[in-house]
Amino acid sequence: MFSEWYGTAGDMREGIQYEEISGQMDASGLRNAVSLTVILSVCVFAVAIVNISNLMLYWVLERRNTYGIIKALGGYNGYIFKLILCEVLALTAAGSLLALAVQQAVHLLADSLPLELELVNVGVSAAVAVLTGFIAALIPAVRAVRLQPVEVLNEGDV
Repeated sequence: MFSEWYGTAGDMREGIQYEEISGQMDASGLRNAVSLTVILSVCVFAVAIVNISNLMLYWVLERRNTYGIIKALGGYNGYIFKLILCEVLALTAAGSLLALAVQQAVHLLADSLPLELELVNVGVSAAVAVLTGFIAALIPAVRAVRLQPVEVLNEGDV
């Protein structure tokens, strides 16, 4: 099929035409586009939450002994909970800054692309990243808080 199209089009650039959409999109088309965008965004954030949560669960399991010792020495549950949440928030902040730097680099390298950096978009994306990280860290943080120091110390890996 591609060879047929390529043969009829000759040069590929002749076969592709960019047309400007004249007029305005009707209300149902706009509603469908917004709905699709929202559904896809929710799916992307659900995958991100699951991935971050799995990473944090791994970290909690790897540092199980450390959390057990902290609790055995009198560390309270709130301290461990805050420790894990601060780690996730630091990671999401670093990821947001890295994404912003990459966007600026792409914008500088490709001046023809219609990329604009608006403060509102930066704020919203940073807030969504922090919220996603917070939601993803809840399960691992609760799991770390429920650790019993006696069980960890009896395992003998300390």
